Amino acid sequence: MSNTNREIKRNVKTAEQLKENLQNKIQSKSLTLFILGKGFPKGEKCFESCINCPIMDCIEPKRRKEIKEKLQKLGNNALFPEELRLEYPATEELILFQNEDIDLLIILPEAWGSISEFNTFSQNQKLSLKLRIFVPLKYHPLYGSNENFLTDAYLTFLAEYGHVYYFQNDNELISIITKLTECYRRICYLKKHRKKVRKS
Repeated sequence: MSNTNREIKRNVKTAEQLKENLQNKIQSKSLTLFILGKGFPKGEKCFESCINCPIMDCIEPKRRKEIKEKLQKLGNNALFPEELRLEYPATEELILFQNEDIDLLIILPEAWGSISEFNTFSQNQKLSLKLRIFVPLKYHPLYGSNENFLTDAYLTFLAEYGHVYYFQNDNELISIITKLTECYRRICYLKKHRKKVRKS
């Protein structure tokens, strides 16, 4: 084997090691995020030990549970607001979610409660930067067929902050959320790394 080929192999191996080290460092950065959406019809029994019950009201809550489980498997701290057992959620969530330790707020505005949360949080600039909104295709302000007050609110938020995404089925939704959160995890790592470089 020529010296040139040896050098090429050595450089490739070094590059692969650097890539692996970087990926490990990125994975060590766990996101803390909340998944908001339609409430669980049976309260704690639903989100703590969900079973395949035939209740139609469980479709959207089960979707939230699947998202949470997927994000947790990837090493993130994914939570439901219901788990906090807040006495006054309307005001306490508004205060709590502004905490710097909370990275993202994923909202599936599928019922009056989660729609109200979107409307409230989108009026707060600090929270708006954390919001990621996911709606069925027909409700998306650019690509959907529905035009109403809520889709106009989505359009306003989209124009100012971005982050209004559509999905056509549960698998697509989970895939989109996974890609976005993993990308955001890299962004958070790079921001943290830049701060360390500046301090040094």
